Amino acid sequence: MTSHHESGTEEYSSKQRIEQLKLCFQRMINAPLDRIILFGGDLNMREKEVKKNKIKIYSDENFFLLF
Repeated sequence: MTSHHESGTEEYSSKQRIEQLKLCFQRMINAPLDRIILFGGDLNMREKEVKKNKIKIYSDENFFLLF
């Protein structure tokens, strides 16, 4: 899965990037368990967005998401 998220610096773009990332994570979480998913791309995430939204690592016995 690849992604190129909104790149603007204004608040609207920041909200769009977070929503786009949530959508990507949701699609990966909902994928069949017999699939291997590689995710990459230009997320255009700012450090303050990661900290503000408390984006974390999620894992269980079936998959691992690292952001």
